[in-house]
Parts: sequence; structure tokens; C-alpha cells
Amino acid sequence: MLRLREWILAFVNAYREEAENLTEEEREFFGDYIKEQVLKRPCQVEALQFRNPYRLILVFLFDETMKDHMITIHNANWSDLSAIEAMLRYKYSKLGLNMGSIVRTLASFHKTNMEEADYGIDFSRNICYMAFSHEVRIEALRMPWALEHNSSPQVIAKTIFHINYCQAQDEFIR
Repeated sequence: MLRLREWILAFVNAYREEAENLTEEEREFFGDYIKEQVLKRPCQVEALQFRNPYRLILVFLFDETMKDHMITIHNANWSDLSAIEAMLRYKYSKLGLNMGSIVRTLASFHKTNMEEADYGIDFSRNICYMAFSHEVRIEALRMPWALEHNSSPQVIAKTIFHINYCQAQDEFIR
């Protein structure tokens, strides 16, 4: 099994590769805001591992003044969301992260029943959250529409990218 840091790096690289493979017409389906958040820009990852309930939340931050692929792993407690937000706001002070928005987003992944969805995603200015309801390095995404039932970071990145792409297409068509 890949170490979490290696898994995240492979995930980001695979997600970027999928974004690069889009044609110009396909890129039109992504809204300007989502285009900005497809992990193509230099990003840093704060991996938060929670228990009771288990969640792995990958917090992607887009600070162009910091090194790309900087990955930090935290064992986190649901009772410490304010401290996590304070740490992120301090560490990424140049991004001007909104007070309270990180706590609200993290808390939403705690409260949401993700047992059937497997993963959740949320965006805000200069930050993208991906939350997984189980240990994705061991157990594949259980979504029936997943491209492949495999727990490799490349396959999971490809699956999530295409799900987001389909959702963007739906929004574009409406």
C-alpha cells in the first residue's frame, strides 16, 4: 500500500493529467471558477485524517508563493476544527481565507452521511476540499458509475475528475 503522501502526489498528478487531456471544447463546460480549481495551478495539500466518523479530507490550497506539491498530513479531531482553521489561516495568510468558512466546510463533511457517496467535494476562493468516507488507499470507490473499481490514486483521480466534468456539463446545458 502506498504511503498517504505518495498516494496524494499520484492523485494530484493524475488529476492534472486528466485536465490536460481535455479538448478546448470540453474545457468550455467547466465554469471559470471550477477551471481555476482543477489542481493545475501550484497547490499545497493539507491532509486531515479524522476518526469517528472516519474521514480523509484533502484540503488543496493554491498559494503561488509556496512550493507545488507541498503535502502535510495531520491526525485531526472533530473537536479541533477552530484550531485547524487557525493553523491554515496562519500558514496560508497570503490567501486571505475567510474566518469561519473552513470550520463550516469541515463540519459539513462530519455531519453529512457520506457512507453512500464515498466522497464529497467543495470549493471556495483559493481552496478545494475533497473528503473521502473510507480509507481510499485500501478500498476502491464504491460508486456504481465509477470508471473502474480500483483503489489506485490514478483511477480515483480519473473517476472524480470525470464525475466533476459531467456535473459541469449538466450545469452548462441548463
